Amino acid sequence: MQVVLTVAALVPESGGPSRSVPALADALVRAGYGAQVVALDFQEQFSPPLRPREAQVGVTLVPCATRFSRATRYSRGFAQALRERLAGDKLSILHDNGVWLGTNYLAARVARATRRPFVISPRGMLTSWAIRHHSWGKRLAWHVYQRRTLAAATLLHATSAEEAEDLRTLGCRQPIAMIPNGVAFAPTDLPPTIAPMRRALFLSRVHPKKGLLDLIAVWSELKPPSWELVIAGDDDGGHAAEVVAAIRAAGLEQSCHLVGPVGDDDKWASYAAADLFVLPSYSENFGLVIAEALGCGVPVITTTATPWTGVESHQCGWCVPPGRDALRPALAQALARTRDELQHMGARGRTWVRAEYSWGQAAEQLGQVYEFLVGQRARPATVQT
Repeated sequence: MQVVLTVAALVPESGGPSRSVPALADALVRAGYGAQVVALDFQEQFSPPLRPREAQVGVTLVPCATRFSRATRYSRGFAQALRERLAGDKLSILHDNGVWLGTNYLAARVARATRRPFVISPRGMLTSWAIRHHSWGKRLAWHVYQRRTLAAATLLHATSAEEAEDLRTLGCRQPIAMIPNGVAFAPTDLPPTIAPMRRALFLSRVHPKKGLLDLIAVWSELKPPSWELVIAGDDDGGHAAEVVAAIRAAGLEQSCHLVGPVGDDDKWASYAAADLFVLPSYSENFGLVIAEALGCGVPVITTTATPWTGVESHQCGWCVPPGRDALRPALAQALARTRDELQHMGARGRTWVRAEYSWGQAAEQLGQVYEFLVGQRARPATVQT
């Protein structure tokens, strides 16, 4: 069996799918499946693409040369590449990642034309918050093509129960496979960095949905001595300028540092240098950075808009409703903990995440779903009808 995984882009600036799709492809090959990845190639417009590490994974990068194709993520060559990858293997599966983009529309058209099983992973782009963001354009896209694109799916893949519920709310009636993403762990265990200033780390896209303005406002109220807040990540849509303005307005230049993008190889050192990880997001389908932080032994503050309420039951962090009112007491409690107390919390999180979240486990479960779709096995327990 061969799985053709499609995603608009593999460049790190495009967010989580640029990392999760290659990681899934690698894990599928290790599990004994064939895997191909098809994405657009933006040449020198962005950072180099994040390619799968396994040599057996085929990668096709379709040139996206014109301004229109770059803006819409629409390239006729993308559809042609999909047809070529699907040809000759009657058991091939087309698994598309993301929504709203030209590549997603083209993947659905190819799936209909070739009559291959078609899986869509929305990757958090159909949560209620995501739909409200830029809502006018998304309402138009929904009626023009996105509803029909979703209807083409044989099966939908959700990474959390919350995402599955959002899909049902939108009227999706196909089977839904609820399978969390896997998590990549540091290639080697880095010892925690002991520095005079204790560090709270935010590492994600700098985007309005991430709750950074809430975090800065609460940090300004608490003004914790001997702590610094490091904000790392790619600027998305110019939101970094708003964050910088908020830091300056609050007079926090000495304790809040916006450091920009952190490379995938360097992020592990960022986690190792952190005493606390904070992601006060208004919407996450999975929240990969939360899992990575926990896997590195860093306790977490996040929100109920992420699927990580388990940090409370596993005693490795705080999970509160989005917004400043709930964030304030959680952050105050975390900042009052001693280094040893936070390290013990982080150790519990590390044990939990490394036991339950791995790409091998995700690939095994998705492989069962693919086999179900081609009639090779009964419906697995992860699939809700």
